[in-house]
Amino acid sequence: SVTAASPKVTVLRPRGGTNPELEDVPSRFISVEQQNSVQVVNSFIESFSATSKIASHEPVLLQPTAERDVRVLDAFIAAKPQTEIQEVAAKSIEAWRNPQPSEYFGQLKEATTENPIWSIAKAGSLSSTTIDKFIDCRYGFFAKQVLKLRDNVNADEPSDFEKNDFGTYFHGQMELYVNELAEKDLLPKDGKGWPANATEDFIENYFDKNMTEFVATGRDVWHESFKLHADLLRSAVKKFFEAEPGVLRADQKLGVFAAELPFGKDDSFSVTVTGKDGIEYPLSGQIDRVDVSSDGTSAAVMDFKTGLVSTTKGKIGMANKKKFSKRKSVQDIVYRLAIMSRFPEVVNPKVNFVFMPVQGEPVYVEAMFAEDNEKVLPQVLSNMSQAGVFGEYVPTHESLERGCYCEYCKHLGSAVLIVAGAEE
Repeated sequence: SVTAASPKVTVLRPRGGTNPELEDVPSRFISVEQQNSVQVVNSFIESFSATSKIASHEPVLLQPTAERDVRVLDAFIAAKPQTEIQEVAAKSIEAWRNPQPSEYFGQLKEATTENPIWSIAKAGSLSSTTIDKFIDCRYGFFAKQVLKLRDNVNADEPSDFEKNDFGTYFHGQMELYVNELAEKDLLPKDGKGWPANATEDFIENYFDKNMTEFVATGRDVWHESFKLHADLLRSAVKKFFEAEPGVLRADQKLGVFAAELPFGKDDSFSVTVTGKDGIEYPLSGQIDRVDVSSDGTSAAVMDFKTGLVSTTKGKIGMANKKKFSKRKSVQDIVYRLAIMSRFPEVVNPKVNFVFMPVQGEPVYVEAMFAEDNEKVLPQVLSNMSQAGVFGEYVPTHESLERGCYCEYCKHLGSAVLIVAGAEE
């Protein structure tokens, strides 16, 4: 082949063929560290691979394909009879002509108790995000967690300002600020306020100072929208530092304990839940901020949010002000259990969400049903194991009724609606 005979091959490869974590990331977002450590791997067959570097505006240089790799690939294709390939193609075409709950749309017949499609033993641990994905759409969970498919959520849309990226940046800067205060023993204790210059210190020495790389990599995208959002956040930060102690910590005399507290990872503390099926499920995650009283008997979680207040309330069962409504997220439940595992003397920890910014004004929401009186989490965890045993991953998310799709189902189009209706 040409590639085998050439001393080197230049391939213009802005995304494809990179490390899976970078496949869908616009090239301008790739940091220098990532550029120097990218593995180019051919997903068709494990041994058919090469190593290269990737840069924002430079071609990728690949070593010539080894003759052994070509022989292995030829043998792999030759081993498949033409009739078998034709049969598979014919079945696939027929499945799309007449969509039904089948192995093509999430109903997997090969699953067994001895060899489940998914199990907690295979997963190791579960984050609240992973559990929420199962609640939202079983097919999306299967595509992401079992098949490890990419969802293309990082598509490069230059006309849009991605607020999630900015939210991640804000989280990181707040973590740096809190950790530095901890090193200086300046974190507020016993419900007291922040240092007098907290707002100016955070904005000048963290938020603004470290924004250069964020803007330089093009993450501001639509710059006018970005500037407006940044100004709103600066205004919200000032009000947050002024009001937060009274709103979240004063009544229980809580002090700020830690930022980005991990659990279920590496050397951090463990959190487990027993499902309705009697199986122990390890949980993992990272909490934005934890507040604890000096006597260790009271504690609270604080989680920053950048989305809509109504969306989060709906997900955690607070859409109806008078009573609990069906929840679509277990984040508050998981965080509450994590705090009780870390601080055994704490009986009823609170979970608070802080929305930054909402028109420049922080909004505080206390999760009302984090105690999980309905035993939602143990049931969901059992359902996850059952789905793995019976191969039940047909699209299920309620948003289908509104013509919406999860990031995976949208690629299946109207077939999802037909399959979900057939399943009902």
